[in-house]
Amino acid sequence: RDWQKRAIDSWSRSHRGIVIAATGTGKTRVGLEAARIALSQDVKVFVVVPTIALLDQWRQRLRIEKLADPRTTGFLGGGSDGFRPEHALVVGVLDSARQHGDSLVAMWRSKGNRVLAIFDECHRLSSAESYKLLTSEFEWSLGLTATTTTPNGSFEDLILHCIGDVVFEYPLKEA
Repeated sequence: RDWQKRAIDSWSRSHRGIVIAATGTGKTRVGLEAARIALSQDVKVFVVVPTIALLDQWRQRLRIEKLADPRTTGFLGGGSDGFRPEHALVVGVLDSARQHGDSLVAMWRSKGNRVLAIFDECHRLSSAESYKLLTSEFEWSLGLTATTTTPNGSFEDLILHCIGDVVFEYPLKEA
């Protein structure tokens, strides 16, 4: 869709930032395109999702988009196998990402790789437990969300600071 192309173009200028788009408009597709761009430049991709349902959605979409080769794609949480050194893309449920994200990123960085972190529903990362994950200093970052409302009002202080500025908005009225 045109809005998704514009969102990717805006994000691609710095490879950092947040895309705000109404629920059901296709934010996952934006994330998939960012992942495709990163992988084409030998940048490893760590996707963080808040629920097992979203992990399953990403798994399905990665397969459809032909980005999910079992040899190069790993999953954390929901009974998944985790990650291995040969994985170039890993999708993790938030709780598992908090536990194992440091190890994953350290493994990639020890091999000289850059990392793109995609935070799906990034407004859910406002807790103290998510702080370490958000402040991991990823070279590239993309936040996807439908809202800037967080339970503790920390969207600007924490999420914008760590992921980057809002680079594109696609509100419900426009959708």
